[in-house]
Amino acid sequence: MAASRSAAAARRRVLELFQFDCRLECYTLEAKRKYGYFVLLVLHRGLIKARLDARIQRQARRLVVKNLWLEPDARVTAANDIRQAISRFAEWQDAESVLFEQMPAELRPH
Repeated sequence: MAASRSAAAARRRVLELFQFDCRLECYTLEAKRKYGYFVLLVLHRGLIKARLDARIQRQARRLVVKNLWLEPDARVTAANDIRQAISRFAEWQDAESVLFEQMPAELRPH
């Protein structure tokens, strides 16, 4: 979702494009959030497969993944692709490392 759009317009657009209902929770009280402050959607082959709550630590040049949620219909075969997408996102943010605080067991490297 583009930050310059209103939250309501972006939510309608995602619903229209992906038949996926999402909510920008930065305007929601922390105790009432389902996911996180600013959750990014993870696309894989044109479908939303996961939600990512992350922040960048600029000084440490590290992307901290606070949590990652797989969507109910996401197949675990996409796990490697999701990890690669997060690594590419970290590089785009000029991060040298990624720290996962929480993640589904299906996505943990074996």
